[in-house]
Amino acid sequence: MALYTLALLALAAADGGASDAGLGWNDPLYAQCPQAPPPVPLEDGSWKLPPARAARNACLAETCEARRRTLEPIAAAPPPFSSGSLIADLMLLGLGVLAGVILGFTFRGGFK
Repeated sequence: MALYTLALLALAAADGGASDAGLGWNDPLYAQCPQAPPPVPLEDGSWKLPPARAARNACLAETCEARRRTLEPIAAAPPPFSSGSLIADLMLLGLGVLAGVILGFTFRGGFK
C-alpha cells in the first residue's frame, strides 16, 4: 500500500493538483492526495465512482490508517508527568492560602 501511496504522490506532483490530508501544519503525518471529480449519480439511485476518485479515497484511507497506527500507542500509554502543571498547581494553592489569610484577617474585626 505504501508503494501505491508513493505513486499517487508522484501523480499529484506531476499535475500540480494536490490537497492536504493532514490535520495541520504540525501534523507528523502529511499526505498529498490527487484532486478527483466527485462521484456521478446514476438514474437507478446508485453512484459511479471514477477511477481518479477511487485513487484519492485509497490515498486518504492509507493516510488515516497510518495516523491511527501512529496515535494508538500514544493513546494507550499513561499520561506523562507534567512539571509545568505541578508548578501551576502549587502557585494557585499558595495564592489561595494567601488570599484566605488576607481575607481572614480583614473580616476578623467584623465578627467580634
